Amino acid sequence: MALERRVKIVATLGPAVAGKDKLVDLISAGADMVRINAAHGSEETRVRLIEDVRAASDDIGKPVPILFDLRGLKIRTGPLPDGSGPVPFARGSDVRIVPMPESTREGMIGINLPQLLQVIKPGSRILIADGLIELLVERVDGESAICKVGRGGILHSKQGVTLPGAAIVGGSLTPDDRIDIAFAVNHGVDYLGLSFINDASDLVLAKGSLRAHCRTKDLPHYGFETFDEAAALLARWLDARGAAVAREGARAGDE
Repeated sequence: MALERRVKIVATLGPAVAGKDKLVDLISAGADMVRINAAHGSEETRVRLIEDVRAASDDIGKPVPILFDLRGLKIRTGPLPDGSGPVPFARGSDVRIVPMPESTREGMIGINLPQLLQVIKPGSRILIADGLIELLVERVDGESAICKVGRGGILHSKQGVTLPGAAIVGGSLTPDDRIDIAFAVNHGVDYLGLSFINDASDLVLAKGSLRAHCRTKDLPHYGFETFDEAAALLARWLDARGAAVAREGARAGDE
């Protein structure tokens, strides 16, 4: 007897599956929802993807909701100086962090978050390049922070930064996200993905701005302190990339 499939498959769209025919194959193979990343592609490309998904869905006769994933706050290290290679940071060494996209060099890393020094403190962790490099904050002064390298590595240009436990106020909805939200609602997507949730107020802000129902991702450690409050605003919980994730199911803009 065949087992009932309870797992739902979310397929992220990109050039490899562009076009209605390829989307028909993707959906026929088992995709239940498609995800469009707002951080990639032009508006014209995203419009074409939405149209092709709906055409493929109609051809097969299977409803396929579209998740439009907002880009969210992108915290990154600074660039490398022109003509220089990646910079090594050895375990146990000291490094100064500044809250601006200064060029990375020996003993210095710039991070493009103006409020960085307000959201970290002695004992805070700073993870760079998907956790390849770990910095432990020792002290914060007026214009920089001094960190000890807990886990060393080679740092390339403009690498992603994660701040476990840091409450980044207002990080859940950037100006670019608001533009993308207008696009998503105008094109009737089914779900919106919202990044960097700190507490329930971020969800209230998003719902008030979007009149849409949001699935949230990348809930940092800080968010768990108000997890129950956030959960009251949402209908379902799922798991993605090891982070707590929530989703409230309804078509965007249908309230």
